[in-house]
Amino acid sequence: MNDEFFIGGFAFLLTLFLAWGFKVLPAEKWQFIAAVPIRKIDAHTWSGMNLTYYGFFSSTAYLIAIAMLCVLLGAIGIPPLVIFIMTLMILIPCVPASRLVARFFINVLRF
Repeated sequence: MNDEFFIGGFAFLLTLFLAWGFKVLPAEKWQFIAAVPIRKIDAHTWSGMNLTYYGFFSSTAYLIAIAMLCVLLGAIGIPPLVIFIMTLMILIPCVPASRLVARFFINVLRF
């Protein structure tokens, strides 16, 4: 019964999070978290990097997924080295694929 409560509670929290995200995140003020200066070009111009909410939520999703993987595999007795190797096997293709998927949808859904 605890398994059902765990899954149900997790699904409920994710549903609330997604509902909030679909309503709030498209607004203009939610596009960038910060701009980080990298180098100064001249007296009044900087080259920098934009940190976006999309990147923040993507990295947070990776972190939650890895934590969940470690907890669930650890609960069934999988050794930490095997969990680490499995995590690498999942992340190595998935991180670049998420960037490709994002670029694809940006180009396809451009209005």
